[in-house]
Amino acid sequence: DRTGLVVVLVLLVLGVEREAIEADYRASEGQLWAGREERVEEARAMGLDEGFVGCEEGFVGGVMGWLEERWGGVEGYLGHCGVEREEMEGVRRVLLASS
Repeated sequence: DRTGLVVVLVLLVLGVEREAIEADYRASEGQLWAGREERVEEARAMGLDEGFVGCEEGFVGGVMGWLEERWGGVEGYLGHCGVEREEMEGVRRVLLASS
């Protein structure tokens, strides 16, 4: 799902460990049950599979593997998309607590 993908990308930029990202992604599955049937109908109307509205097992690992294999990691991918390294650092400064 698009929102899940954006969250995964941000968490990777922040340097969050894979296991924590996967746990967070799986935990969001419970939040999706409210209104699920409506979203399934919307997805089907767009020609998408029912799995599009859930938190598919292996999604995070698949994304991370693809990013690493194709782009050398999240920074390579985001750089290709036009996100400057300084912008990624800015995200880190804003979202990470200083110690």
